[in-house]
Amino acid sequence: GGGGGGGGLFVPNSTFLSDAFPFSLVTGPNMSGKSTYARQVATLVVLAHAGCYVPASFFSCPPIDAIYARVGTGDSLETDASSFMVEMREMQHILANATRDSLVLVDELGRSTSSGDGERVAWACAEALLRMDLKCVFATHADRLRGLATTYPGVRVSSLSVRVVGGGGGRGYGR
Repeated sequence: GGGGGGGGLFVPNSTFLSDAFPFSLVTGPNMSGKSTYARQVATLVVLAHAGCYVPASFFSCPPIDAIYARVGTGDSLETDASSFMVEMREMQHILANATRDSLVLVDELGRSTSSGDGERVAWACAEALLRMDLKCVFATHADRLRGLATTYPGVRVSSLSVRVVGGGGGRGYGR
C-alpha cells in the first residue's frame, strides 16, 4: 500500500474502467493505498501505450490522449499560492484541457481546506469530470462521495482497507 500499509506484502487488485463505468471512486482510510492504486492505473496505461508488457492477468485499454493528475498537496511560494489555490488551479487546468479520451487521476482533492468545504469541492469537481465522460480514478477518504454512485450510473465505488497487526511497532506518542 501507499504509505507502507501493505507491510511489504504485494496485494493484487482489480481495476475496471469502461464506457459503462468510466469513473472509479476509490475510498479508504489514510495509508490504505489509494494513492498507490491511482498511480498503478496510470503506470499500466503508460506501459500498454508504449507497447510494453503489462503485469496483469487481463488488460484492455482504449487509446488515451493524455493523463492528467491532481495529486499531492503543497503551497507555492513562487506564485504566492496556498495549498488550496494550487489544488484549484490544477483542477481548473484539468477541466479546461482534458478530453473524452483522457485519463484523470484525482487524489484527496480538498484536503487543504476544512473537511466540509473539501467534500463539497471534491463533489463539485467529480460532477464536472463525470459530465466530461472521460476515464477517471478519484481517490478519497470522504465517504460521503459514495453518494455520487446513486446519482451517476457510471460511478463504480471500491474501497481499500488496512489490517492492523500487533507487535513490532514500537512506542508511539501518547503511550
